[in-house]
Amino acid sequence: MCKVVYHPGYRKYNLGENHPFTPVRIEMVFDLLKELGVNVDYIQPEPLQPEDLYSVHDEEYVNVVEAVSRGEKISNVGVFGLGTQDNPIAQGMAEGARLQAGGTVLGAKLLIEEKAKRVLQMGGGFHHSHYNMAAGFCI
Repeated sequence: MCKVVYHPGYRKYNLGENHPFTPVRIEMVFDLLKELGVNVDYIQPEPLQPEDLYSVHDEEYVNVVEAVSRGEKISNVGVFGLGTQDNPIAQGMAEGARLQAGGTVLGAKLLIEEKAKRVLQMGGGFHHSHYNMAAGFCI
């Protein structure tokens, strides 16, 4: 049986209706798994907190992402790779991203602790972001 890490809150990482990185792609995977008769065990992760991200992202960058995700206006968001066609600003994106990062941590723990032989993490693993800048659909 495959462990599938997923939380409905992943949908908050939604960069817009016409953006190629739409949450619909996750629903399509679920439809395919069901159609193929794959037996899955769904596990919901907890979100990481903003301070949990400071070991891999600059604190100022994390704080800016959190602020614009709440709808606050920040004048220099372009410096952080935000507000671009690849990485538009969307309300709730920070929370969705922290949930997905929590899913990645949960998936790794399941493997390390040998509680699963396989894990399918339906969000996260977005490797294009940098220490202090969004890039390639990834914050």
